[in-house]
Amino acid sequence: EPIAPALTGQVLDHCVRLDPNARISVEVLDEWYSDQAFDESVLGQVVGRPVVQSLEQLKTLSATKIIVSGISDAGPLQARFGRQLNIVLTDKGTLLQISARNATKEHAVAVLGQVLGIPLSRMIAFGDDTNDLGLFQACGYSVAMANAVEPLQRIADEMTKRNDDDGVAIVLERI
Repeated sequence: EPIAPALTGQVLDHCVRLDPNARISVEVLDEWYSDQAFDESVLGQVVGRPVVQSLEQLKTLSATKIIVSGISDAGPLQARFGRQLNIVLTDKGTLLQISARNATKEHAVAVLGQVLGIPLSRMIAFGDDTNDLGLFQACGYSVAMANAVEPLQRIADEMTKRNDDDGVAIVLERI
């Protein structure tokens, strides 16, 4: 569910006003665009390389996700765009992820559950970051990874090992 180009442009303008040095990326489906190149220390942690485009070009895209680093307070964006968009601060407060209002994990799982005839109360959610909070609240059972953020750990029904230590598999094999 993309963000309309006009709204993408408004969000990017607002981000630049909040912090002119913010690093702005836009995802369009599975393609990654950025207003600047990234050094290898960042690129080594992710899959793929961004297509570098000017901020003006980024504003014209139908973004499936806007990603901003450098703005550690989501409040001003929530106040301005919170009714229109899903705005989540992740990665220990270092990354803003902005998507269409219904482009959330919990919405996707609810739609899938309707198609498959499985109620959310019978679903298990696994997660480790703040973008999993809604999913944990929607599903009937929630499992936080050992490396999960504190708010997720507090509401989880169960804790498991880290992703890298096969935490999901351990729970699924036990079930």
